[in-house]
Amino acid sequence: MTALPAHPSLGQLRHQAKDLLHAARDGDDAAEARLRAVAAGQTLAAAQLAVAREYGFGSWAALKVAVQ
Repeated sequence: MTALPAHPSLGQLRHQAKDLLHAARDGDDAAEARLRAVAAGQTLAAAQLAVAREYGFGSWAALKVAVQ
């Protein structure tokens, strides 16, 4: 689990999710594995969930609430 930065930015977290999705769609094995760990498909929702889980949250919505 990765710790959130001292002053997390929701915009930056969204960017991380989009980067993860693009990497998976481009064939990056590690990115694909991160998405498969949380969902069956390669969707933005799956990427957001993967990012949220890596920061220790159960959902993207819970991460958003903590950041806002």
